[in-house]
Amino acid sequence: VRTVASRLKRSPHLPIVLDPILHSARGEPLLDPAAFDLLRTELLPLCELVTPNLAEASLLSGVEIREAPDVLEAAHAILGLGAGAVLIK
Repeated sequence: VRTVASRLKRSPHLPIVLDPILHSARGEPLLDPAAFDLLRTELLPLCELVTPNLAEASLLSGVEIREAPDVLEAAHAILGLGAGAVLIK
């Protein structure tokens, strides 16, 4: 994550879309827990658009998503991490 963020910082005008795949279809984590914080602090602020699914949005935002208003709260939390826009799938 640190390497990707470092490379993207060299191209500040490149619009970045991030689809954060955090778990496999079987539910196995695909990102080391130590890298998760880096993703939130180093990579998300560089992104024009972040497109998490509900589970990923919950993890990224720290908001438990159970109802429609929770989706909006999670999106605002992810925006607060520096993403330009959020589309929760």
